[in-house]
Amino acid sequence: MNKEIANAEKAISAAIKKADFKKYLIAYAIVNLLLWIIWWFAEGDNKEAQSSPWPLWIMLGWGLGMVFKFIDAYTGHKSLPNNTVTPEVKNETAE
Repeated sequence: MNKEIANAEKAISAAIKKADFKKYLIAYAIVNLLLWIIWWFAEGDNKEAQSSPWPLWIMLGWGLGMVFKFIDAYTGHKSLPNNTVTPEVKNETAE
């Protein structure tokens, strides 16, 4: 019985991490799109600019963090049985 509870807790934790990653990914895409739009209107048309676009550095830094979040959310729970996540858990984390 305790093993079932522990597996259920791991499954819930894994489902929450996956849902959180999807939220972070959406935020990453929206914020970076806005940063590129700001850059384009501020400096993008300037043909004399020799430096790299500053939103690129933000994307790379934040993207590295997103890679680690992805690894944690989708590869960190290999010890779970496939049938541990029930439809109730999926519905609970989807809200």
